[in-house]
Amino acid sequence: MIIKSILSGMKFRLLKFMDRSEIHFNSPGTIRQSLLIGELALLTIFINLFYLILDYLNDFQETLYIYMIVIVIAGIVYLLNRLGYFTPSKIILLVTVLLNIFIMGTSNMQDTQTHILYFPLIIISFTLFEYKHLWKSFVMVTLAIILFVIDYGSDFSFLPRGYMNPDEVYTFTVSNYVIGILSTIYIGYYWVRTNFLSENKLIQRQNELNELTLELQKSQHRYELAITGSNAGLWDWDIENNTIYHGKKWKEMLGYNPDEIVDIDIDRFYSMVHPEDREKVKKAVRQHLARNSAFRTEYRLRKKDGSYKWVLDSGKAVLNGEQKPVRMVGSIIDISERKKAEEKIKKQKDLLEKANDELDRFVYITSHDLKAPLLSIQGLIHLAEISDDDAEVKHCLNLMKDRVKGMENFISDIINYSRNVRSGIIKEEVNLKKLIKSIVNEFLFMKDVDKLKFIISVDENQTLLSDEKRLNVILKNLIFNAIKYHNYEQESPEIEIEARKVKNHMTINVRDNGEGIREEQLTKIFDMFYRASEKSTGSGLGLYIVKEMTGKLNGQIQVTSEYGKGSVFTVTLPDMY
Repeated sequence: MIIKSILSGMKFRLLKFMDRSEIHFNSPGTIRQSLLIGELALLTIFINLFYLILDYLNDFQETLYIYMIVIVIAGIVYLLNRLGYFTPSKIILLVTVLLNIFIMGTSNMQDTQTHILYFPLIIISFTLFEYKHLWKSFVMVTLAIILFVIDYGSDFSFLPRGYMNPDEVYTFTVSNYVIGILSTIYIGYYWVRTNFLSENKLIQRQNELNELTLELQKSQHRYELAITGSNAGLWDWDIENNTIYHGKKWKEMLGYNPDEIVDIDIDRFYSMVHPEDREKVKKAVRQHLARNSAFRTEYRLRKKDGSYKWVLDSGKAVLNGEQKPVRMVGSIIDISERKKAEEKIKKQKDLLEKANDELDRFVYITSHDLKAPLLSIQGLIHLAEISDDDAEVKHCLNLMKDRVKGMENFISDIINYSRNVRSGIIKEEVNLKKLIKSIVNEFLFMKDVDKLKFIISVDENQTLLSDEKRLNVILKNLIFNAIKYHNYEQESPEIEIEARKVKNHMTINVRDNGEGIREEQLTKIFDMFYRASEKSTGSGLGLYIVKEMTGKLNGQIQVTSEYGKGSVFTVTLPDMY
């Protein structure tokens, strides 16, 4: 089977004999050596043919078959070389020529300078083998030296020694010198020629590389321009070594210098992701590596200063021959502005939904609260018209007056609400004590107010840069509610209004020891039209307007209360520079 396989391979190569494009050359050196082997094989054939004719003419019959054998072997070497068996061709050719020189050199009784042929053979030995196989050259050279010593320094001979006359000695000596010199010249010429061709090839290759390098530089420049223009930060994760390279733009986006964040691992990267987004990013990476699904996710990355930036991250894994991910590359894009816009739109949507909901309630309750007193007034007018009792008529008129007063307060609340929504903020220095005193003075003629003790704990020169009209509505509603829902039957009813400023924020407390608010009602008292007390006859808009106006002034309002003991409303407002 082995012989059959070899013969089959030989047959195939013989069919391809004339087509050397099918032969695989490992390197340019292999090509040169193949050419040299072929030329040396032909040269060996011609030289041995020359010696065969020369010996035949001089009637040296014993050596003719040696030359014939060498010619046949050289022909076989030529064929093997053409078929791509370079190494066997080299060795067979060198050994054959060396033995040929040795046999012919030892067979002459007279010295015909055959040993001169060893020198071009030594040069050829170094020529045929590449540098990485230099040891083979030394083996051949060593063998040549050994045979040269035996040939030159002993009487050893494979063939019977023949006798030559002086003319034959001269002819063979001259022939050996000529062939030795010509062989050496040929080897030198061959090397000059191949070096010249190699240099031309190298120069051509260098020019091609220069052009390719220039094109790569242009491509890189275009790529860098494209990346810079896209505002994308590149990253490259070596999965096998667990190191991540981040490009200059990536680092700039997060406030890092180019020499920071160098070859971090995946865990270090995950630590930079916002805690709320971390698991989402890990899951997206795992799914991409396991299923090759699209990796495109939005999350927050921690900047060098500790703040977070919204980014859109997209990437793609690179698979090896076993379809296993070995690398993943991608880029991030700053989407912080888009996220801010989305958040703004969401807030506006929420506000719009809230406004629509409140508008529906407002229309419904307003129509009800306006219609009810009008119907009541209409009924009282009818009673007054049919009554002959002056006292009863007077009572109806007083009731109508109360209904009108209630409608007036309700309309006032609606106007305050509308103004807060539509009008802009007018900033001015407001003297708090002066404003609070003026509000308290407005309520001094209310029923039972004379029983109350007002404590105003505000510095005479305490001021706040804010909108005085809105601040007036806020304090008036809070003080009015404290008066309206007070417990006047206790021993010392009182209302304390306190204001203190810390840095650029003013805290105003309106404290009373009135009836207080039940715990389950505390979360509802700032809702539109909510009435927490059965005594309430108002619109239910007062505290809602207080909260809305406080928010308009960039402030906050809080309440603490204990039912039966009193309440504290705390308003915190900033100076509106």
